[in-house]
Amino acid sequence: MVKSQAGVSWGRVLAVALVMAFFGGAVGYVVGSGRSPSAESVDVGFYRDMTVHHDQAVRMSLIELRNGENLTVRSFAQEIVIFQRWEMGRMYERLRGWGITSEPPTTAMAWMGMPVPASSMPGLATDEQMRTLQNARGAEADALFLELMAEHHRGGAHMAGYAAKHAGHADVRSLAATMERNQIMEIAEFKQTAERYGLDVATEAGSA
Repeated sequence: MVKSQAGVSWGRVLAVALVMAFFGGAVGYVVGSGRSPSAESVDVGFYRDMTVHHDQAVRMSLIELRNGENLTVRSFAQEIVIFQRWEMGRMYERLRGWGITSEPPTTAMAWMGMPVPASSMPGLATDEQMRTLQNARGAEADALFLELMAEHHRGGAHMAGYAAKHAGHADVRSLAATMERNQIMEIAEFKQTAERYGLDVATEAGSA
């Protein structure tokens, strides 16, 4: 079981939070169910794009769990793997229920009026950055993970904030608002952790 440097059992915290998230998501799903949105809607666009965004966050977190050494930073990575995989599953299921393919889009953010190639979504690490993270070890891996994930969260929170205001389905707005809030909070936590342990990280706390 992973514990923070303060001795907190992250496994127990995550288990309780995951149960709460499940029931909250189930309620949101029922309340928000209704007519299927169009493929061009904010709801569909956000879910399709955010699954791609989350997939990279999970891959980055798995690298940190293999290569990092700081238990607090590794606990952040573990949380991301658990919660963002859960969110991905929820988004995939909703898309499937709407009869929409979850195939990764080639153009992203058109639903925001800001179309870009999917690989250029805000916050996504480049292939070179991913290779550098893969090759990093110890404190270097911890620092690079925090830096890249803070930027990743900043881009994700930007998209989630738009969806929280403009999606047509209540459950989409609720999930997007939760993502925005959590990711902004985690950016601040990353900065505080880097300062506490003397990690060389360029992060900025605050909104997306």
